[in-house]
Amino acid sequence: MKICFLSDSGSGHTVKWCRNLIQRGHEVSVISLRNMEISGVPVYTLNENNVKVRSDWQKLSYITHVRAVRRIIREIKPDILHAHYLTSYGLLGALSGFRPLITSVWGTDIQEFPQKSKLHEAVVRFNLHKADAIWATSHALSARTRPFTNKKISVTPFGVDMQVFKPLHRPRTQEYIIGSVKALETRYGMEHLIRAFGIVKKRHVLPQLKLEIAGMGTKEAEYRRLAEKTGFAEDITFLGYVSPPPKVAETFNRFRFAVYPSMEEAFGVATVEAQACGVPVIVSNVGGLPEVSKPGVTSLLVPPGDPEALAEAMESFLFDEDKRKSMASHSRDYVMNRYEITDTFDHIENLYKEFLAQQTNRRKK
Repeated sequence: MKICFLSDSGSGHTVKWCRNLIQRGHEVSVISLRNMEISGVPVYTLNENNVKVRSDWQKLSYITHVRAVRRIIREIKPDILHAHYLTSYGLLGALSGFRPLITSVWGTDIQEFPQKSKLHEAVVRFNLHKADAIWATSHALSARTRPFTNKKISVTPFGVDMQVFKPLHRPRTQEYIIGSVKALETRYGMEHLIRAFGIVKKRHVLPQLKLEIAGMGTKEAEYRRLAEKTGFAEDITFLGYVSPPPKVAETFNRFRFAVYPSMEEAFGVATVEAQACGVPVIVSNVGGLPEVSKPGVTSLLVPPGDPEALAEAMESFLFDEDKRKSMASHSRDYVMNRYEITDTFDHIENLYKEFLAQQTNRRKK
């Protein structure tokens, strides 16, 4: 198959899709608003390097790229055009006029964008209407998309490379480290983790208990100030952006358990990666998080935005080592059975083949 992605070439998810499909013998190219290279993949850039800081209204200028997108598609001659992200790339795909078109919903494009105004909602409905197939990364995200379309929505979860994300030898240490690997943005609830950590430290004399937070984002300075206010800033370490994946896996392996107190979460890749490393998780009961963990077996669920409930869940692991070890022992098997990357791309490849066969049959009628 010749597949052309309309997608951010700087996204690790785009890179993962490209690499796995190329390994399966498919020809893949990318049309991107950002100029980022992907090894072994032709990337056609539309030179919008400040895409992430522009307002929604400024982003309407993306439609000026439609002519270029059409020209590139004519040059590539793909079997399938696949837009990843419903709003920006989905709009370019919808306006390109190319068929067949698949549009994938990723998260904030359906969780936040259509709620902003009637015009935003109209853009979402238009993009979904123009798509020949709609894919979503989780069942929770599929449910959020259904009010805007009556079309079938296929679920294509993100897979995890179990050869990279795996239990590693943990050196002996007196420290009891818990943590999270996530962007430092409001929707991921890191402030609640910091507050909960402060609550636990105030209630118990636990000098060995440490918190590590990996990630970057617009809220970093605010979260550092909050850490100071807890009175336990010396026990809270901000690791910054951690990459590549083997380094992320090493970080997870330092944790006794990982915490994801998100306010919104489409899927929860980091949650799956942690469990693949044999690390149990505490997660908010929102979006895809209960879906990508097994509550009571590999995870503890807490209400979103509730530091007290989060602190109690942390104490449950801290003071019941048998429970923590039991959940840790089940975590990797749970991911292996549901999100192993070869299996997820077997599913994706089959969806592509079924989609092309359906399009061929329609043309014959």
